[in-house]
Amino acid sequence: GAIKQYQQLINIFPQSTYTPQAYYSLGWVYYEKGDYIKSREKFSQLINNFPTHQLSEDAAFKLGETAYNLGEYDHTIQYFSKYVLKYPNSTRHPQAYFYIAESYYYLENYITAVTYYAKAEDIAYDNKLILMSRVSLGWGYLKLSKFALAQQYFESALSFSKEKNIRSDDVHLGQAHLFNAIKEYQKSLTAYNELITNFPKSQRITEAYLGKANVLYALGDYPQAIQTYQKLMQKFLQQNLISPEIIEKTYFGLAWSYLKNGDIDSSIETFQQIKDKTKNRIVKISALTQIGDAYQDTEQYKKSIEIYDQILKKHPDSVYADYVQYRQGVALLKMNK
Repeated sequence: GAIKQYQQLINIFPQSTYTPQAYYSLGWVYYEKGDYIKSREKFSQLINNFPTHQLSEDAAFKLGETAYNLGEYDHTIQYFSKYVLKYPNSTRHPQAYFYIAESYYYLENYITAVTYYAKAEDIAYDNKLILMSRVSLGWGYLKLSKFALAQQYFESALSFSKEKNIRSDDVHLGQAHLFNAIKEYQKSLTAYNELITNFPKSQRITEAYLGKANVLYALGDYPQAIQTYQKLMQKFLQQNLISPEIIEKTYFGLAWSYLKNGDIDSSIETFQQIKDKTKNRIVKISALTQIGDAYQDTEQYKKSIEIYDQILKKHPDSVYADYVQYRQGVALLKMNK
């Protein structure tokens, strides 16, 4: 279809006045299909072959976006930094700064991320981008353990979202994490409930359920924690809406809640499920280790020693080996008392 037509034009008439448009359209077609590598190739060819063409500016911006979508954060920073210098009159500097900030955030360079979020927020005129920058400033300061600043930005983001009538699920999630970090569990619970009640279709909904369950666990309300972990599984597992990471954390949380609530059998059964389901060797060993710990915590030392033995025989080089050896020693001591 379209791809073939554009490619033919480029091959037959490389210097035609329509060729830049063909490169540009091809870049877009691949971008929309999620083929970011081919998209980048076409946008680069446009810029290299027609550097002064008016479409080259947008192509340069798109190069940054393709790198970002590929998770190549160092490249993203390079492309957008170049873009800002090359096109000083562009109206898209706020977005460029935001992408640079996000890239630094994912590279865990939070101090630099915060600087660029602030730059984006300062010059942005789009309300959504202003809100996203403020929320992200909150997250950045939270990562830096600057809790008062994080709270300040989350609060300002929340009032701005109400004033401009923009979705605020991200703000509630940020506040919930913040209150959890400073051990204000009731406030954290309120923020999670706000998100769950008001944004049932949010992309962050599974994180909210998991966070809420973890807070209930921290509060020692194990029956409610169990119910919330189970609800998360029932609501979203069938529809494939949960990431593998959240599934694992949910199972682990559920297993420990059962254990703390005195239901050792359900606890061990849940750890077994993690072990059987996961493809990740480290998670498998972690689940086994926690089965051993569960037995030890309920004074079933013989069973716990058998589990620890199994781990040390099958996985002698694992990251848990020294911990398991130590726990086995503790169990043997207690058994011989």
